[in-house]
Amino acid sequence: MADNFLEKQYDEYDRRKAAREAARKKQWQRRLRAYQERLAGEKATIPSASPASEDTAEPKPEVEA
Repeated sequence: MADNFLEKQYDEYDRRKAAREAARKKQWQRRLRAYQERLAGEKATIPSASPASEDTAEPKPEVEA
């Protein structure tokens, strides 16, 4: 009888533990996806410097020390 009780208690504990772990992983995936979307949005709004624009820029004067 005691073994049956302990097994039932442990099985319930395992189910709760698995549910917590699944919820934690799901929340992590949501946060990761939101972060990736935010980075993609920031990257899209920041103008990137193309190599061609560097060639047309005026050369920087050299400073002698």
